Amino acid sequence: MTTGAPTALPEGARSHIAIKPSIEQEDVNSPIPLYSGNLEFTLNGVTTSEDYEIAFLFQSEPTVLARIINPTVHAIKLGGDMLLRDNRWDGNVGFEFESSSVDITKSNNQGAVYGHVSDPITEGMTERLGRVRFHLVNFRSYLGEPIKQVPQGGRDLWWSGRVRFELGPWNVTIDSVPDLRERINKAHKVGGYVITHVGNIERSKKDKGISPLFSWKDASKALDVLNLVFNFANGALCPCLLPFGYRHMDSFVARCSKAMRIASSYPADTWFKFADRLYKQWNDKNQRGWIHYAIMLYAQSNRNLSGADIELSKSQITLELLAYQICQEQQQLVSRQAFEERLSASDRIRISLLWAGIPVTIPPAMKELSACLKEVTETNSEPLDGPFIITYIRNVTVHGNAKRRQALSALHPYILGQAWQLSQSYVELLILRLLGYSGSYSPRFEADFRGGDPRWERTAPVPWAHSIM
Repeated sequence: MTTGAPTALPEGARSHIAIKPSIEQEDVNSPIPLYSGNLEFTLNGVTTSEDYEIAFLFQSEPTVLARIINPTVHAIKLGGDMLLRDNRWDGNVGFEFESSSVDITKSNNQGAVYGHVSDPITEGMTERLGRVRFHLVNFRSYLGEPIKQVPQGGRDLWWSGRVRFELGPWNVTIDSVPDLRERINKAHKVGGYVITHVGNIERSKKDKGISPLFSWKDASKALDVLNLVFNFANGALCPCLLPFGYRHMDSFVARCSKAMRIASSYPADTWFKFADRLYKQWNDKNQRGWIHYAIMLYAQSNRNLSGADIELSKSQITLELLAYQICQEQQQLVSRQAFEERLSASDRIRISLLWAGIPVTIPPAMKELSACLKEVTETNSEPLDGPFIITYIRNVTVHGNAKRRQALSALHPYILGQAWQLSQSYVELLILRLLGYSGSYSPRFEADFRGGDPRWERTAPVPWAHSIM
């Protein structure tokens, strides 16, 4: 590894140059090579030397796969988990396999052993870092600052691909790849995975244009918060993938390779201004729990992989979590006994929305959901509004009896989807309100274009924007 003094200009001196990925992916779903070489291979107490390759693959879920290329006779004798050891790594790496992972070819009576790497592969974790570069998969397009790429022997390629924002004591820079739209379109067609952006974090404070050094432990905390930032901004799981640590500019000193859950491609809008507020609340241990679970549940429900009925239940869980945070932890709007024993789920959600300044009426665009109120035959004393109808639909699907199931089957087919969309909209807005955000956002229905050019983005001010500015 190179660990010496800077040999290139400070980052600010070439800030218009696009950040170069630390790893390469040829096409949608293409594997990303991570390591290759010769290593010590231990199985059942016996150690041999084997040639190997390790790659990050996008299968049903992203995973790290290892391959022993031409295994010795010992390597293809199955019977336990393997341990891999390369002197570049910080320790042994587990390697899980099954008998089906051994492929004996007819030509040379040898085969390749395949298996999932079960432990993170790390190197240089004790090194001091000046910046960490990471990669985003299936993150969406935006209009940013102009950046350029200088191809060998060609003319400069410019595009509007950079976003910069603060995250506590960190500066974060995100650059899209030059062929972003082509990549996104190809990934969306197959529901696949492709690297779309490259990011960089460094300390905000600078000395003569160079950021002070920091530890990988400090960087990991920032990346944990950024994972939530990108999950929420993307509306789907989008963690900081395959981070690389650098001392100065391109002097690579550390890296961490591990499998992470990532959502397959789908269209979404982005926003970033809430990131710094999220970071500040994340540092409060009393706030960290609700932030993590609310955003992770939101991102998982937002993919709608299980159908609107099941995802509505996940969304309802998130709303009740947020309602507790608002009514009991932050504002104490009602007593603990009243909250737990007297208020229905829809009451809790309604109180939270009214506190946040979020309308509780059903949006006019959701005509089928509004009409559903007339079909509700059960006696109730609650207002017939958004919190009531999403809770009612959720209860019919989860706690359905014969009468409820019959009533549900008679409803318009759009109703489940609209109830889920309205519920997720409440989740988005409540999270932003709890973070103290007062800018623009991307509504799920009836977008107001006052926040930007309608040719590029569909934005509107958050409902409470004027009340907390």
